[in-house]
Amino acid sequence: LEAAFAAIPKEQRAELMFRIGSCLLTELPPDELNRSIFIVTNLLNMKRELLSSKLISSSTSMQQQQQPSSVPQHELHIIRSKLAILNYEAGKKALHVSAIRAASMYFKNAIRCLPKNHWKQQYKFSLDLYSSATECAYKNHLHSDQSVFSGRVLGQCNGDNLLDKIRVYHVLMDSDHRDNNSTNTTNQQQSKQKQQSGSISSTESMIPMERGLNILQQFGIEFPKHKLLRKIYKLHGIYKLRRSLMTLSTNFKTTTDPKEIAITKTITKLISIS
Repeated sequence: LEAAFAAIPKEQRAELMFRIGSCLLTELPPDELNRSIFIVTNLLNMKRELLSSKLISSSTSMQQQQQPSSVPQHELHIIRSKLAILNYEAGKKALHVSAIRAASMYFKNAIRCLPKNHWKQQYKFSLDLYSSATECAYKNHLHSDQSVFSGRVLGQCNGDNLLDKIRVYHVLMDSDHRDNNSTNTTNQQQSKQKQQSGSISSTESMIPMERGLNILQQFGIEFPKHKLLRKIYKLHGIYKLRRSLMTLSTNFKTTTDPKEIAITKTITKLISIS
């Protein structure tokens, strides 16, 4: 097989791979396609013209690349829509098994396949894709990509729907905390000296906390900032009690209220960075 493949001219190999991937995409049943999603997606990704739509990132220009296409335009749109979904699903699967770099590649390829007006035509898919790409960029320490992807979500979300932004907000909380820890590590000796002299307060942890407090305020939770940590722990206890009472009153069924889940997760993150 390797010898036969090597005999094929290089300029024709991508087309052959794409055709094989297309056959697999058409013929495989859903469960088998899910098991083989990396193989099928990688084969289809070989056709570079399908990924020619410019990925808007800090490392690339805003202009769209134009490449000659051997695929009719009306078919190209359909194929790229399917390829966006395949890359997104492959990215989620790769992220689930901690293949962070591979997941980043798949998410970026999915974004490249999106149509120009995808936020209007495919809002939910675009939101999930960019939110996942933001989470992946954070885990991969790709700060510029994280900034671009999170900026798109926060800029394109419908109105004031906080729940649409919550995944990105939580990533930014984690990012703030990690950056803050990095700064604290760099100045560790200085901090120790201040602690020994009694001149240091909890201000180092206040910067990443501000974002979390702002999220809670947008959910309508207001509380004074003095004695902050005590207030946060108390608030967390109240919500744990509320969820326990809710569970008991619904025959031990876990709440599925997105707002309750988002608030609880935000408070838990605040406690972890306190």
